[in-house]
Amino acid sequence: MFRVRFIGFLAAFLFIGLICSATDKSSEDRFLQIISGEYRFRLQVIGMSPIAEIQNATASISIHKNEASIEVSAPGYNSNYRSIELKEGVYYYESVIYLPDPTIFTFLRDHTMKQIEDGIVFVEFEPSYTCWYDEICVAGGFFKEGFENLSANDFHVHINQTHDYAWPPRVFIFDCESHWRFEIMVDRTTMKSNKSNKIDIIITRNGEHNQPQGKYLQNMAAAYGAGLEKLNTAADEADFLRWQERLAATASELTRNFAGLSPEIQNEILAQLSDEWPLTRDLKSIANFASLHN
Repeated sequence: MFRVRFIGFLAAFLFIGLICSATDKSSEDRFLQIISGEYRFRLQVIGMSPIAEIQNATASISIHKNEASIEVSAPGYNSNYRSIELKEGVYYYESVIYLPDPTIFTFLRDHTMKQIEDGIVFVEFEPSYTCWYDEICVAGGFFKEGFENLSANDFHVHINQTHDYAWPPRVFIFDCESHWRFEIMVDRTTMKSNKSNKIDIIITRNGEHNQPQGKYLQNMAAAYGAGLEKLNTAADEADFLRWQERLAATASELTRNFAGLSPEIQNEILAQLSDEWPLTRDLKSIANFASLHN
């Protein structure tokens, strides 16, 4: 079933419609379905970093005489256009469109926000691990000196000077003798499309980094419940793994920071979680343990 909404006629032969991809989960989710009057278009939308099919794209279309002009957008990508020549008597068309990344500036910093000497960081086009269509992979490396003992908890990401993203980054660390190499899968939907974006990768050693604010963790608790629903209705194995990885990262972020929150914020977070979930029981244990030692 497709949802079609007509915005109106601009001229005698011009009209614009706004459409979304199908709501039913099936193999057709790979494609963006567009209906405009008697015409139907089926677009495969592909992101360029990394190369991946985008499943949350939307489009607007204008038709004038024998040409359809389609603008395709998706969160965290630059929009792009596809022009399709209309042939007499033909009302169904298929095509492919690529969406590029917005402008992204990347920085590798220590906890004082000073750039790490001889460190590198960049948007990676072919990551070693799975990078989903609504993520972007930021990779890099730096010398071990001064950072000999690191874990994923020492890597922090700020997108446009905030860490208020829907899902926490997924961090992968590689030991390369004299230096560390890393890949971080970042929630791209928080980035500004068609504008410049700044991603700071902040490396800490002894917990110097400020802990996330309570509001950020409250938002993650709400996203966790929504993610469980997505997991239970996953259409295929890839979709299941995508939500499974995000839920694991969210649970880790919540449990790692829960003890440092005020009792009021802790209760607000617990109120968003079902008592039946193992995560809820873990967080309650953390809160009880913290209260005994305060």
